[in-house]
Amino acid sequence: MPMCAFASSVPRSRAKDLIREAGGTVASSLSANVDYLVVGADPGSKLDKAVALAVPVIDEDALWTMLGRKGGAPGGDQGA
Repeated sequence: MPMCAFASSVPRSRAKDLIREAGGTVASSLSANVDYLVVGADPGSKLDKAVALAVPVIDEDALWTMLGRKGGAPGGDQGA
């Protein structure tokens, strides 16, 4: 599992746990070392930075699919 960073209101708490359980890491900031930026409805300036750094941008559904969790976060987690 690659390194991910988050932008906007993606449910982070459970997502971070699942990424780590899958052997990935979660970055606290966006850099060229990040493999994916996970975005929600309003990613803000992180999206612009990801484009400038050529960091692939995925949405929440793509993250859950990567984690083998089709249909979203387990238990409906919408944590911050």
